[in-house]
Amino acid sequence: RNRSEYYKEETTAVLGGLAYFSEKKSARGYQNHGVFGFPLIGGLLWNYEYEEETGFEKTSVLKFVYSRTAYKGKVTNRILGINWGALFSEK
Repeated sequence: RNRSEYYKEETTAVLGGLAYFSEKKSARGYQNHGVFGFPLIGGLLWNYEYEEETGFEKTSVLKFVYSRTAYKGKVTNRILGINWGALFSEK
């Protein structure tokens, strides 16, 4: 566990982030949790991101296979990177 009082950040990693990782930053109330994590890309098996200030929330399973993003009341579900709901929705 690493904690910076100056930057108001906290990071936790089990087995270097492979088993579990968590990071919290004071900027926008950012929180990120996941499994099989790597720097800059988050968790490859499972990842959850949340920003308290903006209400942004994203959950992903197998990073590029499925993701659910909620922001400003709009929810987007993507499978293999494609927003299938928008593809087949009536306009």
